Amino acid sequence: MNRRHQQSRKVTSACFVGASAVSVLWFRKPFTSPCKDSSGSRILALVVVLAPAWISACRMHTGRPEDACQTPSKESEAEVLIDARATSALSFLKESQFRHGSWRAFSGGTLTTSLCGLAFLVWGQTPSSLEFGDTVSAAARFLEGAADPFSGWIGLSEGSQWHQMYAHGYATLFLATVCPMIRSDKYLTDRIHDLLPKLALRIVQAQSRQGDWSSFWQPHGSVDMLLTTVFVYALIAVRRAGHDVAETDLNRVLDSIVHRQGVDGGISSEATVIVYQTRLPRLEASLLASCATGAIEQAGGFGAWRSSTLASFVKERLVESKAPLFAHSYSFDILPYRAEFALHSANGEFLEYLHAETWRYQERNGSWYSSPHETALALLSLGVCNGFVRLGLAP
Repeated sequence: MNRRHQQSRKVTSACFVGASAVSVLWFRKPFTSPCKDSSGSRILALVVVLAPAWISACRMHTGRPEDACQTPSKESEAEVLIDARATSALSFLKESQFRHGSWRAFSGGTLTTSLCGLAFLVWGQTPSSLEFGDTVSAAARFLEGAADPFSGWIGLSEGSQWHQMYAHGYATLFLATVCPMIRSDKYLTDRIHDLLPKLALRIVQAQSRQGDWSSFWQPHGSVDMLLTTVFVYALIAVRRAGHDVAETDLNRVLDSIVHRQGVDGGISSEATVIVYQTRLPRLEASLLASCATGAIEQAGGFGAWRSSTLASFVKERLVESKAPLFAHSYSFDILPYRAEFALHSANGEFLEYLHAETWRYQERNGSWYSSPHETALALLSLGVCNGFVRLGLAP
């Protein structure tokens, strides 16, 4: 029941009660009408007074179609459908979680667990939520315990080096975001707060001289723009959690992106931009770079001109391309950033296209391809599409 309907019911009830009270008091008062049949006149007057309120109340409580307030709008019906489908997807993740708190799509589980945890947060689920709170808390405990006590890295158990790097970035982003939301476990909160500076330090230490990051432990000539964006989001989240992150480290990211920009504002075709060891087209590389610079700009208030030139390049080409969203092996991985850019740049046409196309691939069990990994990435994208939160500036 929407708010307008509730208010209408209250007004109708008040009118009905008020008319009844006035009529009863008037009925009991001595009648001085010159009419001979005074009781009949009183009954007729009572019906006239009560009829409008009585008819309106009947329509309101019986849900007759004549009442415009009772008819739900298309927007409210769509919202109910989206909530149901999202709950179905979150329930799939809850049921597929292991007892110790992880989800496993790769060997170690830290990458998928971080993404699943973020998916719950983007859809408004916290450790104190009634239905999914225990699921979020279990994920936080697992990731806190997965940090290597010697190196400070999370994700060393992943099967490949690039999965290890992505796992560390997303785990840092999730832990820094969920830590202020944990109310009932002070021990876990304290341990996460102690861990966050170490996680941020490892990210900064892996930064190349140019200011970006690659998929391997030792930086080289190429840049992994998705990893760079993930690490930027993670560092911003650590700073928002109350820990020091030097602005110079974020400024170096901006310098590195500017160094790779072409004359038209997009990432140059000569720049070697990769994701999961796959060379990324200019449009996708520029989109990720725009998300990174936009997040730095909003978090620190600098770099505005750099993000605007990238955003202009991407926005002009994004709707025109209309490329299939899931045509490449990395399509799901950059899906949340497509939504992030479309929301940030107020690109409503592409946002609607992405929203509809992503929901179209949901399966009957609520998942995408029956995979927790793909389901989490789809939920992240859809949560951003609905305007719940920006991934780079999570609550």
